[in-house]
Amino acid sequence: MAGSILYPFKPGKNFYFGYSWVSELARRINFHLTIFTTLPGEITVETKGEVYQKLMAAQGRYWQQYHLIRGRIRSKKKKKVVIESVNGNNPKGYIQMLSEHINQKNYSVIVIQPGMFTGEELDFWMTNEEKPILILPYPNLKNHNDGGGKLNVTEKFYETFRHSELHNIDHHIFDALARDKNLFNYLRHFFTKNR
Repeated sequence: MAGSILYPFKPGKNFYFGYSWVSELARRINFHLTIFTTLPGEITVETKGEVYQKLMAAQGRYWQQYHLIRGRIRSKKKKKVVIESVNGNNPKGYIQMLSEHINQKNYSVIVIQPGMFTGEELDFWMTNEEKPILILPYPNLKNHNDGGGKLNVTEKFYETFRHSELHNIDHHIFDALARDKNLFNYLRHFFTKNR
């Protein structure tokens, strides 16, 4: 059974870091990825186009950050984009729409980028939902390991995972990550440097 990941974002905020990381997570563990956002008022072709334009820029950043060439990407899973309409710019409207969407689906994990939500929004969501949530660290992780060498793409990916906050995460995520052959090399390097 394939798992699924939800990545909620707000178009007015910089979501490239989280988008890149969650896209790589979905590729590595072969899970479906759903991207959720809301727009104030009626959704038009123009406003929808603006969201897709931002997502295309984020996809380009992902390919660049993880050194991927379109022909080399093996994941057969598609990304699904959900855009909902919210009346007014009330931030609670976003959280309510997101909660409704989550309650209709069964996601394996919900990945949240720091700074995307206010502390109040995050508290509201965390206390009202018993869902599996992974909160990424701020994207200022060092690019060098303790030995002074530069971290490679796999090391950066797993360093981000290691510094993330995990809430109610199901064992399926860890089982899927364990199938990633790069994890073995990361863990071997991690444990040998910490001897």
